[in-house]
Parts: sequence; C-alpha cells; structure tokens
Amino acid sequence: MQHPISAIGLILRLLDKEKHLHRDLPGYEDYCRKVRYRLFPGLW
Repeated sequence: MQHPISAIGLILRLLDKEKHLHRDLPGYEDYCRKVRYRLFPGLW
C-alpha cells in the first residue's frame, strides 16, 4: 500500500517544484510555452 502513497507524494512535490520554478526562475514561463511536456512525453 505504500506505492500509491509514494506516487501521490511525488506528484505533490513535482507540482510544488513547478510553482517554485515559475516564480523564481527567469525565463521558465517562456520555456514552458515552447516545451509542452517537461517530464513524460505526451503526459506531463
């Protein structure tokens, strides 16, 4: 039962990291407009 909990934790961490990058990394929003999928092609 630990795997679903780990996956949820990983997803929450990734979403938090995305917010941090949008806020603090100059040029990241432009990068996101150019690169639609940054983690898994066709998914995320």
